[in-house]
Amino acid sequence: YNDRMHPVEHVSHFNQRMAVHSRNKALMCKVFPSSLGPVVTRWFDGLREGSISSFKELTRAFGSRFMTCNRIS
Repeated sequence: YNDRMHPVEHVSHFNQRMAVHSRNKALMCKVFPSSLGPVVTRWFDGLREGSISSFKELTRAFGSRFMTCNRIS
């Protein structure tokens, strides 16, 4: 993810790439950070341990944080 793509679009692309593993939400959470750029990785690394309990919650937190930072096209 970088600021040139809409956060929702990024999650959609990630879900498409991970379609084979879509039922394994723990794996989805573990692999998601590899799709992030340096700025977003710092955000991810700063999440409090145990503060995210599902992949859905992770993608919501990601969207909430970066939706406001997204440039209007």
